[in-house]
Amino acid sequence: MSLRLECYYGTVLGDMDPLNLGRYKVHIDELHVFLEKTEGQWCHNRIHDYRINYDEKSNAYGEYKPLQAGTTVLVTVFNADWNSSAITQIISDIPNSKNPNVMPFSINDRDDFYLLLRTAKYDSIISVSEDTKDEPAKTLHIYHNGTSIIMNDNGIHIKSTNQNVSLSGDCNVNITGNCNLQTGGQVNVKSASTINMDGSQIYLNSGKSQSNNGYDTTSSSKELIKR
Repeated sequence: MSLRLECYYGTVLGDMDPLNLGRYKVHIDELHVFLEKTEGQWCHNRIHDYRINYDEKSNAYGEYKPLQAGTTVLVTVFNADWNSSAITQIISDIPNSKNPNVMPFSINDRDDFYLLLRTAKYDSIISVSEDTKDEPAKTLHIYHNGTSIIMNDNGIHIKSTNQNVSLSGDCNVNITGNCNLQTGGQVNVKSASTINMDGSQIYLNSGKSQSNNGYDTTSSSKELIKR
């Protein structure tokens, strides 16, 4: 049997390339009949040939999407030599009952996705979808390590167990409508300089005002201040 320009279906394994050449070990059922499912052939990745390139000015650029273990691929042998074997195609839409395509949201159809990037290490997702079952159309999803940012026609929605916003310069927030700030815990406002509050009417309503945790709250309880 000639191996020249032969193509075979295979499954990507999770082994790291010992030569650090960006190769993947692939188990091919048709050829590796007497090998364990954990054994296979080292193949170059011809779907993405490079990670980083440099132009004449030494500017780095490039693109690379790593293949994940368990992915069904097509392996092509270009010469009568296993060293020429390469992954030339990902075989998509293969049912996998052991590892279902779990998403943090529901979709109507595969083709609703215009962009879908997902990492394996932190399970981060960037998804642009045209329509979803439970959310408005034209939705952009960004998920990273427990934090989600969802943008659609209803606005920007951020969900996280711990959120920190740090700015090194000035911050100006302009809102044309009402602004409501509500928290289930304590609110602390501290400034190294003057705190200015300006409004036609300012209502301060507290059950009890007292000095607490270094914050001076000696103003009278339930106070109405008018210009």
